[in-house]
Amino acid sequence: MTEFKLLKKILDEDSSNFPAKVPVICGKTLSRTSNWLKAIVLVKAKFGNSERYQIRLYGWQKNKEGVWKQRQKFNISAASYVGDIINAFQVFLQDSVRSGDYKGIVSTLLRKISELEQQRFTIHQEAQKDQIKELEEELKKFENLLKQKRKEKEYQRFLKDNFWMFGPDYVRVRKEEKAGMKGRTDYVLQRFDGYHDIIELKRPDHKLFSGTRLPTFSKDLKNALSQAAKYLAYFSKHYLSHKEETGRDVFLPKVYIVIGRYSARDSELLKIHQNILSRYVEITTYDDILNRAKQTLKTIKKRKSKEKKKSK
Repeated sequence: MTEFKLLKKILDEDSSNFPAKVPVICGKTLSRTSNWLKAIVLVKAKFGNSERYQIRLYGWQKNKEGVWKQRQKFNISAASYVGDIINAFQVFLQDSVRSGDYKGIVSTLLRKISELEQQRFTIHQEAQKDQIKELEEELKKFENLLKQKRKEKEYQRFLKDNFWMFGPDYVRVRKEEKAGMKGRTDYVLQRFDGYHDIIELKRPDHKLFSGTRLPTFSKDLKNALSQAAKYLAYFSKHYLSHKEETGRDVFLPKVYIVIGRYSARDSELLKIHQNILSRYVEITTYDDILNRAKQTLKTIKKRKSKEKKKSK
């Protein structure tokens, strides 16, 4: 609880003031009338067999029997987007709090949340610096793997074990995620800010475009885009219930479709389409992942080299 010392100074009201169904550590009333109570609280919530601290915005309404009933709830994990948090406050509060009453609380919370995000990211970076030799070996394995024709599952398994190749923003890989009655993602990657992106893998030998005179998306790429659309529709519709069930923030994820190898023609065609798709879908080749991995490794080596010079 040491990371919440500052938070407890801000949310300084007694936990018994808030009628939440989960254990409340501390909180702060944002507005209160005879029938409504709105507050921001730090709670300890249970997800399966594990427990997790969360910041939550609550709205309770008193019923005819005089009992407080939950009417509004919005979860803010300690690693949420700063913009999302600001929007959550604005939507939640609406006109119930006079302008200026909560600005100090918001600014202090955002500063602390930003610090926590950076701490998590720094820990992840430090761990990578101790694994440079292993990362170099995995990079060679990946280059050799791309020279062979293997089953799709083998590429999935390798990149799942080496998710760092997708770039430094990711700190954890999750197993395949249920997305509807029949749909399952290949896997999802957790960013250091706590949210997740979806990976949809095809084989390196799959084509991105077909036809020469008027090139169009290949059958394999069309199938991948269709799958991506289904994932996005599912998580948009079932975001809250999915988070309640799994404890994971798959909110407005980006779907990375990894397919094929680099070619100059395909690269130019992709640029045209990517301007439209880039908000939610990114089509990337295995060569892009390889180059991203090389750049990540290069960055890790530079950080370690700088630290050695400083220590001398």
